[in-house]
Amino acid sequence: ASGSDAAATLGKKRPLRSGGGAKASENVAGIRAPPVSGRVWKKPERKRSSSLVLDGTPVLRKTLVQRQEERERKQRVKDREAAIREATRQEAIERRKKREEREARRAANQFKSTSYQVLKDPNKQLKTLSKKQLRKIKKTRVNKNGDVELVPAFAK
Repeated sequence: ASGSDAAATLGKKRPLRSGGGAKASENVAGIRAPPVSGRVWKKPERKRSSSLVLDGTPVLRKTLVQRQEERERKQRVKDREAAIREATRQEAIERRKKREEREARRAANQFKSTSYQVLKDPNKQLKTLSKKQLRKIKKTRVNKNGDVELVPAFAK
C-alpha cells in the first residue's frame, strides 16, 4: 500500500475480517481485525445499539428456561453475598470479643501489680497536689460484675 492509501484509512474503522478471501457479505460474525490505531487493549464499544454487531435478527424475548436460569444464578449470587456478609460480621464480633477479653485481662493484671496507699484525709491531701500528680491518682471501685477496678480519682 502506498502512503496516500495509509493516510486515507487512518481515521476509518477496519471492516470485519473475512474468512480466507471470501466476500465482505460472508464475514464471520464477531471476529474483528485489530484496530488501525494500534491500541489493541481497547475493547470495541458495546453500549450503543448502533455499535452492536448482531448475527441475524435480534431476539427480543428470553425463553422461560433462560429466565429461570438467570433467576437461579442471581439467587445463588445473593446467597453467596449474604454468606460472605455474615462471615465478616461474625469475624468482627469475634475480634471485638477477644479485644474486650484482652482489655479485661490487662486491667486485672494492672490492678494486681499496683501498689497503693490509703489516704486518711483525702480532701486535705488532694488539695496540696499538683494537676500532674492528681492525674496519676486512681481510686478503686466495684463494677457491676463484682470486680474491683481502678478509675480516675474524680470519676463518677
